[in-house]
Amino acid sequence: MILFSSIYTFASGQISFGPELGKFMFASRGLNLVDSVFVDTYNGKDVGEFMGGVFFEADMPYNLSVLTSLSYRKTYISSLIYNPYDTTTAPFVIRKGNTTSIRSFLLNVTPTYAIPLTKDFRLKILAGISLSFNIVTNPASGGYDNERHPKVSAVIRQMNNGTVRPVSAAFTYGFGLEYWRFAFWAKWQHQSSYTRFMTLDGNRYTYRNTWRFLNLSLGYKLFNWAKE
Repeated sequence: MILFSSIYTFASGQISFGPELGKFMFASRGLNLVDSVFVDTYNGKDVGEFMGGVFFEADMPYNLSVLTSLSYRKTYISSLIYNPYDTTTAPFVIRKGNTTSIRSFLLNVTPTYAIPLTKDFRLKILAGISLSFNIVTNPASGGYDNERHPKVSAVIRQMNNGTVRPVSAAFTYGFGLEYWRFAFWAKWQHQSSYTRFMTLDGNRYTYRNTWRFLNLSLGYKLFNWAKE
């Protein structure tokens, strides 16, 4: 509420509000050694599910505006877990997969600069910050408990328990095309870390994985109000 009140105070022209719907693509990467076990987040480029939310835009002087959006997305991160030092399966290496399901509520605050192309058609350049409030929906990693490979089993059980950052931040930039009440946005969320550490047998290990996103979305201005 403080954020919206501040933007409203400095707004000098039209104030818009409406829904935003779109699709996102993402890539994640990370290779971490936990004790003697490697965790390889091997996602290349993947197409995520649909995302949706609402946006609020306040015009400022000199073709500037502040675009603020609140949206929701669900991301699935796949990993390979293996112990190259495990000799019980020689000459093979035990490899198991695990998926982390993350629900995120995104707050994007992006100042924009508008370039009029025609009377009703504008190009907008935007850059700002994205805050991601993350919730892991499968915290209990189970499905594999093998006495012959205790370290691999232990890592799988721990990898979704407290490893994901509750809040992550990233630089966001992109462009928009606006015609009448319709708007199209392409937003790139710069690479950022979404995990922090893993605790195993009382020891804390560095557990750094990163993700980056491309969001493509459409917005419709349900409400326009010219501030006097």
